[in-house]
Amino acid sequence: MKSNQVDALERSSQPHMRELYQAALATKGSIEQIMRDLNISRLVMSQRLSILRSLGIAQLVTLHDPVARGVSQQSTTWVRLVGATPGDIEGFEEELIADPCVAGAQRVIGDFDYRLSTYHHDWREAAQWARDLRQRSKIDAVEMMNIKPLFGDDLPGLILRAPRRRAR
Repeated sequence: MKSNQVDALERSSQPHMRELYQAALATKGSIEQIMRDLNISRLVMSQRLSILRSLGIAQLVTLHDPVARGVSQQSTTWVRLVGATPGDIEGFEEELIADPCVAGAQRVIGDFDYRLSTYHHDWREAAQWARDLRQRSKIDAVEMMNIKPLFGDDLPGLILRAPRRRAR
């Protein structure tokens, strides 16, 4: 662990961050193994990973391994909420964490509020998933695009990589 990462962990007011970091190193990033070793739920794991990202220790996190589940149709889905309270937003994000189709979610600024990376068995299932999402309360718009990866791979587990520092 680099000294600036140790310093960030030591300064954190959040408990268990060093324990999570060490478990990630010990298990080579296996999300399921980390959760078993630390006896925590997927929601708690996701919250702790968000803290690691905010501390600048984890730059990229993948919570799911969709290809291992036999689903290879990848989609990008853009979602806009309407009239959402902070509680609605928290509930929506918890639903995303629990949804096995969602491999990643980012809050974005612009015409939409979220960019979701999802995996499905085929394009029909992806389209139905997007239609179902549109029917949820507080969802104003959903745009889904199927993706055909040209190169590269999504890795299962947890990748801890400190963000690059800008040269001054």
